[in-house]
Amino acid sequence: MMLRLIGLAALAWCLGFAAFMLTLPHPLEHNTTDAIVVPTGGPGRIDRGIALLKAHQAKRMLVTGVAPGVRPIDLARTYRTSPSLFSCCIDLGGEAVDTRSNAEETANWVRQHGYRTVRLVTSD
Repeated sequence: MMLRLIGLAALAWCLGFAAFMLTLPHPLEHNTTDAIVVPTGGPGRIDRGIALLKAHQAKRMLVTGVAPGVRPIDLARTYRTSPSLFSCCIDLGGEAVDTRSNAEETANWVRQHGYRTVRLVTSD
């Protein structure tokens, strides 16, 4: 009897997890936002943010958690992107050192620009 209860509980948990996964929202595709925020630290994040910016999915992008001394031209070369895109539309945030300070830096940037909709680019 106890084994059946454990099996039933495990089955219910698996079904609940499957239902949770099926109800997760899909990534925003072809939806424009005011801004894009890309925390450093994950592969492909900045590439994805730049691609979204080039596709006119947002007006501006913040790369938060950038190491001290990194200049926009350095990232433009690394990501093979026009320096003019960095000068007009990409801000580098160098104050953040952890997740909490990434959030604080992002909140200040969003408030400063008056943005209402923000897309966060993270690892999948």
